[in-house]
Amino acid sequence: MAPPTRLKSMSMKFDTTDLFSEIDSYPRVTQRAIVSAVNVAGRRANKEIKQKVKTEYNVTAGALSRNIKLIPARLRGSYVTSFFIIVKNTRRGLIKYTPTETSTGVTAPVERARGRRNIRGGFIGNYKKGKTGPGQGDFVMVRTRRHHVVRFTPKGRYYIAEQRRTVYGPTIAQMYITRPHIDLFDKIMERDFEDILNEKFNQFAK
Repeated sequence: MAPPTRLKSMSMKFDTTDLFSEIDSYPRVTQRAIVSAVNVAGRRANKEIKQKVKTEYNVTAGALSRNIKLIPARLRGSYVTSFFIIVKNTRRGLIKYTPTETSTGVTAPVERARGRRNIRGGFIGNYKKGKTGPGQGDFVMVRTRRHHVVRFTPKGRYYIAEQRRTVYGPTIAQMYITRPHIDLFDKIMERDFEDILNEKFNQFAK
C-alpha cells in the first residue's frame, strides 16, 4: 500500500534561467522562436513520458491528463521563465485499478510488469454498507484487527466491528515523477530543442 503523502503536487521543469539570461538583447524574432521552441519541446517530452507511464501502469490517458498541468515558458523582460510540468499527488484508491475479489482477498493489476497485486484479506466495499461484492463497492478495504469502532444497524442497534481502512495505489505523481522519467525529460529536451528552435526561427522569420 502506498503511504499517504502531504505534498499536493510534484513537478519537473526545463530551467531556462541561465540559458537565456540576456534574451532582451536578441532580435524579436529570435525571442519568439526560443520561447515557442521551449514549449513545443516540453509538450513533446510530456507526451512521451505519458506514453511510457501507460506502458508501466494500469492507468488511462484520461486519468493522466486530468492530473497533469503544463506551465508554458514565457518571455519576461530580460529572461525566459521555465517550462513546468505539475502533477497532482492526490491519493488514488486501489479501486481505480480494476480490482477483482478472490477467495483470499483482492487482486489488482497496478504495475503491468509485476502482474496482479494481491491484498490478502481485502474486499471491495462501501463505508456505509460494508462488503457489497465486485462492481458494487466504492473502495478496496482491509479490516484493522487492532482497532474497533461502534456501528449501528438500520434499526438503531449498535455493535462493535473491526475498523476498515482504504487501500491506496500509487498516485499519478508517483508514477510520473521518477528518476528514469526525469532523465527521459532532460534527454528529449536536449535532443529536440535545437531542431525545433531552427524550425521556429524559420517560421517566424518569414
